[in-house]
Amino acid sequence: MLQGYYEVEQCKKNRLSSLITGIPNIRRILFWDTDFDKIDWGKNRNFVIARVIERGNREEQEEIARFYGIRLSDFKKFKKG
Repeated sequence: MLQGYYEVEQCKKNRLSSLITGIPNIRRILFWDTDFDKIDWGKNRNFVIARVIERGNREEQEEIARFYGIRLSDFKKFKKG
């Protein structure tokens, strides 16, 4: 059963990865600890959103909301802590 769950989650991640194309228009410095050019914007969606909430300005938050097709009011789901 655990293996089945794992396979479903992997399939979801792979699907997200292939659906998200392009790069959002945000400052690279937000991801100072990561190789910006190697970020998988689909697989790392939650991490990206949380980082932009934490470190980004209002314009970058709006850009990420547009990029992922979510509302700014949904950001509270992604906050750390």
